[in-house]
Amino acid sequence: MSRRSPSGRFTDTSEVNPLALLAVLGAAVAGAGFVWLAVLVDAVRTGRPRPAHPLLLLAHLRQGLTPWPSPVGWAVAALVYVLLGGLLGGIGLRVWRRFGRRAEVDRRVRHLADHADRQALSPQARRQQAKRIAPVVLVLDGPPGTVLGREVGSGQPVLAGWEDVQVQIWGPRRGKTTTQAVPSLLAAPGPAIATSNKRDLLDASAGMRAKRGRVWVFDPQGVAGTLQPAFCFNPLTTVRAAVQAQRLAALFVADTREPGARTDPQWDTAGADLLAWLMLAAAADQRPLGDVWSWVTDPEDRTPITILRRHGHDGPALSVQGVQQQPDKMRGSVYGTAQRMARPLINPQLLAWVTPTAGLPAFDPERFVSSKDTLYALSREGAGSAGAIVTALTSAVCEAAEQKAIANLDRSGRLAVPLVCVLDEAANVCRWPELPALYSHYGSRGINLITFLQSYAQGVSVWGQDGMATLWSAATIRIYGGGVADQRWLSELSDLIGDHDETHRSITHRRGERSVSVDVRQRRTITAAQLAALPRDRIILFAGSKPLVLEPQPWYTGDQADEINAAREAWAAQHD
Repeated sequence: MSRRSPSGRFTDTSEVNPLALLAVLGAAVAGAGFVWLAVLVDAVRTGRPRPAHPLLLLAHLRQGLTPWPSPVGWAVAALVYVLLGGLLGGIGLRVWRRFGRRAEVDRRVRHLADHADRQALSPQARRQQAKRIAPVVLVLDGPPGTVLGREVGSGQPVLAGWEDVQVQIWGPRRGKTTTQAVPSLLAAPGPAIATSNKRDLLDASAGMRAKRGRVWVFDPQGVAGTLQPAFCFNPLTTVRAAVQAQRLAALFVADTREPGARTDPQWDTAGADLLAWLMLAAAADQRPLGDVWSWVTDPEDRTPITILRRHGHDGPALSVQGVQQQPDKMRGSVYGTAQRMARPLINPQLLAWVTPTAGLPAFDPERFVSSKDTLYALSREGAGSAGAIVTALTSAVCEAAEQKAIANLDRSGRLAVPLVCVLDEAANVCRWPELPALYSHYGSRGINLITFLQSYAQGVSVWGQDGMATLWSAATIRIYGGGVADQRWLSELSDLIGDHDETHRSITHRRGERSVSVDVRQRRTITAAQLAALPRDRIILFAGSKPLVLEPQPWYTGDQADEINAAREAWAAQHD
């Protein structure tokens, strides 16, 4: 191609693309080789002389000196090319994974977990584990665990098993819902519970979970647009003695305490005890939870004392009586503290979900853990939060599952079919004080807890430094999903990953002599800065061995994507 230049001369503007030229030459060579191989196959079959050089062969074919290949020759040559292409493609893929990675952290993979560590987390190993601890799971649909992602170095799927408990720390907008929470719910072979402060988890998974069993949506704040209660959960049904009343009151205390707020040993303890005994009175007399708010706002009301004595709870009755007999200022301080802790009960929308009403089905935790149902417990933090009831609902389900595991007929002490608990936004809507202490124990019972936090510091604000350390240490699967800017914690995480040895060789020449020196130095495998800048498609997994770098797999890229999307649309059409 040519065009006239401003000076009037004609200038050649055609350019030859080197890559295009190489592609054409490569195709020509491959084509000639393909024809030569087909002729060779016919020569071997018929006993004819073997073909000449591929370039001469083309001339011979054109001149009729060599017959064109038969269909058998073409077919065999095509099969060989397909097999050879697959082999070269596999080698190319491994080379690309080994040398063509985009992320800086990927170049550290060879210093992390070895083959044995990876194999312990493979689908084959998890299936063998399931045969040992939960043989019933093998009869059910789904993988022998929850898929966490693919190991960057090998491409192998990495799974958490049915006796694992997890803590995952992800910064905002990093994909934890699409790559972890949703797949974990969909993989659950039996009952599952999920907490959240948004509706995305519900929208993505409820349609598929509805194919297994009933879907229960606890949504007193209308997070998913629910206007009327679909069922009732009365947390007082879990209160049978003083210890259960104290546990329930502790959930209200944890939910209403501001993060980082200091506690007053005198008034906070007295207020929590008063709230617990009022709840015990309401439970013993089968009163609605709303009566507790009436009593806590009226220091003169002796009704709870009478009820407690009538049902044999003399100690709590004396405690409430002692508070009422204190001087006005002290009594007001105790009752005022209890009111602050019980303030979610002032919300009439919340009370509608926890007050037994004729015609409204009651949620039964014991029946739930023997089903394939799914419970979504939704709440927003802040004013009007239903977090205390969400936590009470979650703990009631887990306690029922624990009792079922203890009573298991095979005497294993674990559930035959595991309960999967996805505690999304746990620090905001499910502040369960006992969670760190229960973590390891629940794993041995077949209760798979998966706690999601936005940062390590967020966990500290809820459970304290020791509690968060216990939670993190008790987890058998720990994942960092990136997006955290806490320099101190990232440095600790970098220390946990450790160092590796690097060999440096130097050559010197002096007076005609050559000398080689070898120096072995230790280098930080993944620095805090690299952890802070972790790409969105990479996560770090700690599972009791050297860490692994994984590529998380969003649910919409998997084999079930079309089925999940169809189920989402069907669910939305029925509930929006």
